[in-house]
Amino acid sequence: MMASCPASGSSASRQEIANLSQPAGRDILRESIQVGDILTENFTPRVMRGWGLDNPNASKLNPRLIMLSHSPISRLVARAGNFAEAIGIDGAFPRGSVSH
Repeated sequence: MMASCPASGSSASRQEIANLSQPAGRDILRESIQVGDILTENFTPRVMRGWGLDNPNASKLNPRLIMLSHSPISRLVARAGNFAEAIGIDGAFPRGSVSH
């Protein structure tokens, strides 16, 4: 499993590739979370939670972090059908997680 942060044309952007199936790769991601602004991932909820890199844990590393989790079917739909670990696209934010 590889993670890559595409660099845009901005000189402030940075690209990293890490093998997240290895502890050293997850350490690289943790370091990036501490200084980053946005994290997007498309693993099943079980994977990020198992690595300690889900939203509650990532937010402890960087309270300002914006995290987007997505996959092919909605996690809300998956939960309703007992497919909580299914891959899906989740465009919903938990209640109270977004302030105006």
